Amino acid sequence: MSTPSTAEAAPPRVGARFIVLFTLATFGIWMAINTPAMVTVALRVGEVDPEGKTTSYSVVSGVGTLVAVIANPLFGRLSDRTTSRFGMRRPWMVIGILGTAAGAVFVGTSTGLAGVIIGWLLMQAFANATIAGTFAVLGDQVPEEQQGLLGGLAGMTSGGSVVVGTFFVQLFPTDPLLQMGIPVAAAAIFLLLFALQLKDRRLDAAQRPPFSAKEFAGSFWFNPRKAPDFAWFLLSLFLISVGIGVVSTYLVYFLQDRLHIATDDLANAAFLANLVLMAVNTAVSFLSGYISDRMDRRKPPFAFAALLAAVGISVMVLGGSMLWAYVGIALVGVAYGSMSGVYLSFAMATLPDSDNIARDLGIVNIALTLPFSLVPFAAPAILAIGGGDNYTALFLVSGVLSLLGWPVLSRIRKVR
Repeated sequence: MSTPSTAEAAPPRVGARFIVLFTLATFGIWMAINTPAMVTVALRVGEVDPEGKTTSYSVVSGVGTLVAVIANPLFGRLSDRTTSRFGMRRPWMVIGILGTAAGAVFVGTSTGLAGVIIGWLLMQAFANATIAGTFAVLGDQVPEEQQGLLGGLAGMTSGGSVVVGTFFVQLFPTDPLLQMGIPVAAAAIFLLLFALQLKDRRLDAAQRPPFSAKEFAGSFWFNPRKAPDFAWFLLSLFLISVGIGVVSTYLVYFLQDRLHIATDDLANAAFLANLVLMAVNTAVSFLSGYISDRMDRRKPPFAFAALLAAVGISVMVLGGSMLWAYVGIALVGVAYGSMSGVYLSFAMATLPDSDNIARDLGIVNIALTLPFSLVPFAAPAILAIGGGDNYTALFLVSGVLSLLGWPVLSRIRKVR
């Protein structure tokens, strides 16, 4: 476990108040960014560009996730060097949620594709500033024996937030501004509560490392030879995330184009499907983190996630009916939860640099989110196999890649 270099001993155990407010804060920011990522943006693109929705959504989703890939480690790097009297992490939580709100207004009010793209890029950039600051607190202030619990709660909130966020989409089916705005408003309230009670880590200006172009490039790179366990962990996380990324990114269009759900019923069908996916994810992620702590083992939940992601994707796409789709989605939800509940504590156990916790967690976020960016760019070519809309090929390829995340785990030596 890597701890801040400013402390000789591990941080003390955190109390119930910290745990509750951290959980609410992560719930809020996940709801603000995951709801549009999985549902609202796809619906908005379908509204402003119904004829070219698949290609347009691939561009919007792919470019948005690339922005997230850059933003998270960048803001993490900045957070690790922040000498504000308000602390190292708190300023980025506040800046991030304000920028996220501005982006949500763009997405919710725009009548053209360009406005949706601009808003989504703003949301991805600033939401990741908030994520970088919030999750760095886990490394700053939470001891190793509680990181599985907090990581499990963070994973649980990721799934639960989409269920609640999608409920607002269903509740206001004709008002995209409310669909976008309510989750962001909730996130702002929860983050403010957490930030106000946070005894944030502070950095003396004399100890601040320089931030040059070379340092900026270092936000996206580490030496795999010096930290092989961290490198293999990132590869496994990336591969498993590919399958989950395909399901979450193309769920709306899978329901519409493969299962032929009518347009009027699409929001409700998407809500129910996401309810299954994320309700299962929510329950399993907490159990995954808790059991992982009790067993003092991080690899088994990851291996389980790789296997079930592949099985669930196969069932979902080969079943050919909504019933089988629900079964497959539930299995993918178990996989998602098993991975989500332990990936943060797994990352903490392999971090290569205790002085750059936020930076390194940003690199973890790249491995987690990069598939969500690459998938939309690769998907049109795979979907076009055999004449178009070949969801069988797209989903099965992603399932195979997820399964490959299992054998990679054997290369990790210092974590069980």
